[in-house]
Amino acid sequence: MAKKLVWAAIAFWVALACLALTAAPAAAAGRVEAVSGTVTLERDGRTMTLGAGDSLRYYDTIITGEDGKVKFTLAQIGDFRLDNNTRVSIDDLFEDAEDEPVVLRMVAGYLWAKVRKFHSKPRGLEIHTPTAIAGVRGTEFELLAGLDGSTVIAVDEGTVTLAVNGDELEVGSGAMVEVDMEKGLGPLAHALEKHLRNWQAWRAESAKRLELGLSAAIERATGKVSDLEAKIDEAGKLVYARAEALTAALDELDQAVNTLDRASIRQAWQNLRTAAQELRYSVREYNRDLNSVRVAATFASSLEQAIDRTDHKLPPETVLELKDRLAETAATRDRLVEDARQLRKHLFELFRDMRERINVIITNKLPFDEWSQIFGNERLTKTLLDQLLHGLKIFETSEDRHRSNDDKERTGNNAE
Repeated sequence: MAKKLVWAAIAFWVALACLALTAAPAAAAGRVEAVSGTVTLERDGRTMTLGAGDSLRYYDTIITGEDGKVKFTLAQIGDFRLDNNTRVSIDDLFEDAEDEPVVLRMVAGYLWAKVRKFHSKPRGLEIHTPTAIAGVRGTEFELLAGLDGSTVIAVDEGTVTLAVNGDELEVGSGAMVEVDMEKGLGPLAHALEKHLRNWQAWRAESAKRLELGLSAAIERATGKVSDLEAKIDEAGKLVYARAEALTAALDELDQAVNTLDRASIRQAWQNLRTAAQELRYSVREYNRDLNSVRVAATFASSLEQAIDRTDHKLPPETVLELKDRLAETAATRDRLVEDARQLRKHLFELFRDMRERINVIITNKLPFDEWSQIFGNERLTKTLLDQLLHGLKIFETSEDRHRSNDDKERTGNNAE
């Protein structure tokens, strides 16, 4: 009995470890509430017109045109509005894990958000722009990403944590801050009343800065992707190493269970939990870096359109050089995304193999409220039962179980 229960228990921790890269991409993320003007959706390599009532999925990209605006909701997050010339992608790195954030990648444009508290511990939100990562839980704010890569945020309720080049800044209610592509994080300032904020003027200034400093913007954008490339390659190696460590911990637990030695089982079980948590942490960091790369590379690609608009102002050799750098950056992005797919596949196969190892039938004479006698911890037992019994069929019988004498001699009286 102990062996079966231990194998059933690890399903919960293995699922937590592998959740980040094995989520189903077709899962529902939210719903479109209202649309005006031209708004399109990119999904699975296809582009379609977006309308009110349409469902949104994880990995979708919403694009508003020159006259486009859209309002939508994200499940367990809140309400959002995008203004014209905005591009936002929806990502969910840890689907169904309420302690992990939903991620939006925003290359350019305007976003308003009202993040609501659905539970005592609401699910968080991360928004990646070319220059910053905004961490949000239960707040209202406006966020803009300029054509030159700059970012500005104004918080009207709650607090937003802004991460820029390893530094973090808490932006509270009534405050705003700008992040410049070249100068980095600016000082906190008082946010104007909503009706006094002229975001269209801010976006126009951003476009003008890009036109005047296009070559420098491309150098910074492509350089950021190059820096992140080395970081994410190392992060990927760490994920593979910790996946191997998880497999080794699982083998160790298997051997301990076969001995039926309580001390060995508990130690191996703790080692497995530690390995699973370390894998999950490394996957979280890997995915965060991957999102930063994708935003930076997509932003760099958008600068090629700026080259085409201003190529008459640049020497032909400079245009060719800049386009070559952008092409290299796009190739780097494609390679890293493909590496991520292979890593996802590897973890999925690992998860599948582990599920096969724990696919058991459990029999027990004890009622559920006495299972803590086996694990020695009521809280752990409750967590185990919550996960173990979800979606399963339970059969109860009051009849005595009969076993032949030969069976008893082969397995022993304490086999359960």
